[in-house]
Amino acid sequence: MVRLLSMAVVALSALSASAFAPTSSFFGSSAVSQSVAEPVRAPVRESMSMRARECDLTGKRANRQCMAVSFSHKRTKKVQGVNLQKKRLWSEELNKFISMRISTKVLHIC
Repeated sequence: MVRLLSMAVVALSALSASAFAPTSSFFGSSAVSQSVAEPVRAPVRESMSMRARECDLTGKRANRQCMAVSFSHKRTKKVQGVNLQKKRLWSEELNKFISMRISTKVLHIC
C-alpha cells in the first residue's frame, strides 16, 4: 500500500503545468492564460446563525474537563453537555412570547 502511494506521488510530481497546456491552434496561442476562475460560493443567509450550546439566562456551558473512569480505572476524556430545552416565556415588557434555550436547572428553580 505504501509503495502504491509513493509511486502515485512520484507520478504526480513528474507532471508539470506545461503538460496540460493546449498546443493546438484551435485555442489561439500556445500560452496558458493566467486568469484563475473564482470558486462559486452559495449565498449566505442572514437569518441563519449558529448558536453556542449554552443557557440564555445563566450562561452554563458544557464541561469539557471531565473524565470517564472505567472499571479498570482507565481515564478517558468525555464531555458533560448541558441539558438545554426550548421554552417560550411571556415577556410583560414586550407583551409577547420569547423563545429561549434554558437549562433544566433554571426551569426547576422557576
